[in-house]
Amino acid sequence: MSKSCRFNGRVGFSLLELIVVMAIFGVLIGLLLPAIQNVRSAAIRMQSANQIRQISLGMHSYASANDNALPPSRNIFADMGSEAGVSPLGHIRDFMDAHPTIAEIEQMRKANPRSNWRWCKAFFSPADPTIALLREDNESFLGHYPSSYSANMYAFAGRPNLASSFSDGTSNTIAFAERYAVIPHTNPNRAVVYDCGFWVPAFMGIDGSSRRATFADAGWLDVVPVTTGNPPVSRPSVPGVTFAVRPEPILADKHYLQALHQSGLIVANVDGSVRTLRPSIQETVFWAMVTRDAGEIAGD
Repeated sequence: MSKSCRFNGRVGFSLLELIVVMAIFGVLIGLLLPAIQNVRSAAIRMQSANQIRQISLGMHSYASANDNALPPSRNIFADMGSEAGVSPLGHIRDFMDAHPTIAEIEQMRKANPRSNWRWCKAFFSPADPTIALLREDNESFLGHYPSSYSANMYAFAGRPNLASSFSDGTSNTIAFAERYAVIPHTNPNRAVVYDCGFWVPAFMGIDGSSRRATFADAGWLDVVPVTTGNPPVSRPSVPGVTFAVRPEPILADKHYLQALHQSGLIVANVDGSVRTLRPSIQETVFWAMVTRDAGEIAGD
């Protein structure tokens, strides 16, 4: 007599077990994503800091070759042919290692105007969302030298000497800071490009076109420090302004800086040190770091 066999083993998962496993994976992914994002943000900040350090080293190389003099710049200029109208970055560029010089770039552009549209990677911050606007097929940006970094005009106005012009201290004076390379506009003709080269005089660029890659530049009607009192204190010409933290590009104000990181604004001081200024920085401390010889006590 044969006996029927019954197989009582379970095959697969029950619905409840599957839901539990998926919930565990969801929790793990939820824990990992912020960590991955933090690592990615830290890597981007490090790359940004390294690039602004390269620019700072280029400034020191320029000074070494010019008896400690920094690149010439004027706060307000009218001479179309004057090298003083160029952003200091335009002069420093040729002193940075492993990059073609401005003269070499111009030769490439004569052969193919579109071939070198992203003219210098060191001048494009990986955290700058406006770099995507600089498309190769956009005629508006051909011939420009855009930059995610700007020079402090209060550090470079005139032709300061690295050894003697910074009585506030080279470690207390900002030389360069990150910012958006482009401030877009609903009217493309009124978009502003921060340019390392020399373009139109200030009065022609206030409402659009390119302008030199500077900040605290009176020639472009920027917010600037106003120093009063004894002991002296510097405050912004527009009360309450220091810098904006990652604003929507089309809403950004072209007359002051935009931090590209939620943690704050990456700057290079005149001595070559690089630091991040927190969004909570006091306005008197920030603008004291913009002036070079006003005598303020900048604080920590």
